[in-house]
Amino acid sequence: MSPQKNMTLTRYAIQAGDISATILNFGGIIQSFEYNGHPLTLSYPNLNDYLDDPFYIGAIAGRYANRIERGFTSDSGWHALACNENDNCLHGGFEGLNKQHWHCIEHTSNRVTLSCTLADGHQGFPGELAVTVRYEIQENASLTIDISATTTKTTPVSITQHSYFNLGEDQQITLEGDAVLVNNQNNLPNGERVSIAQALAWPHDIDNHIITNKHSGLWKMATIHSKAQQLSLQVWSDKPGYQYYQGRYLAEPFKPYQGLCIEPQHVPNGPNQSQFATGLLQPNQEYRHCIEYRLSKHRCKDS
Repeated sequence: MSPQKNMTLTRYAIQAGDISATILNFGGIIQSFEYNGHPLTLSYPNLNDYLDDPFYIGAIAGRYANRIERGFTSDSGWHALACNENDNCLHGGFEGLNKQHWHCIEHTSNRVTLSCTLADGHQGFPGELAVTVRYEIQENASLTIDISATTTKTTPVSITQHSYFNLGEDQQITLEGDAVLVNNQNNLPNGERVSIAQALAWPHDIDNHIITNKHSGLWKMATIHSKAQQLSLQVWSDKPGYQYYQGRYLAEPFKPYQGLCIEPQHVPNGPNQSQFATGLLQPNQEYRHCIEYRLSKHRCKDS
């Protein structure tokens, strides 16, 4: 029996203005995220369902979000990783941050801070990794997620939030960025790039990384609209790209495409992609990542 089976799940409620959220001490999960009582993300009907969740519903994904093929080479040599998706290590392996117990180090009415430590060698990754995530609801109708991490050895780090957004059955999305990275048969970038317009015209759905050429600080990655709810949600981050995933592989108790993900992160397979930043964190560095979900209530214009 895995350790999490014996866990006591604790919920931490935070709220400010019309926004409220509930965070779990398992996986750093956003269990609920609501605007004036209206749910904005998918959630399980039963709390214990999160323990066996295969979809990363609302979870913190890492130590390296998305995929690394087989392993990587650092200053300490070759590191073979735990591959939980064919030859890929997806979202940190079989027992990534989404399957860990997180410790609450601060909880106020509008903020909660959680910490988690992954051991040196965990899922094949070198270095003990100490991670802190702070969820804070701002008075300007936004949820801010501040992520930081330090390591004892050079290791890949790319940590993100994996919520599935569903503002309503009529929700539409506007994607921002300069290029979509085309995948090979293993869902890894193959070196080709197309525009967002070209990708949206593909006969198949999108589960690809989108990058910007104008990266400097926070930038708007996507806007999700619901005319019925008269609501818009923007995703902002200070990372140079994000994975757009349309929820194709969702299954019971959900339905395929019931929710979509905007996952700010380093490029997939970064440690093995020479044309991009590797995502390798050194022992003398601190990893930082800021994500913002900005909400506005208004009459959405017709598409």
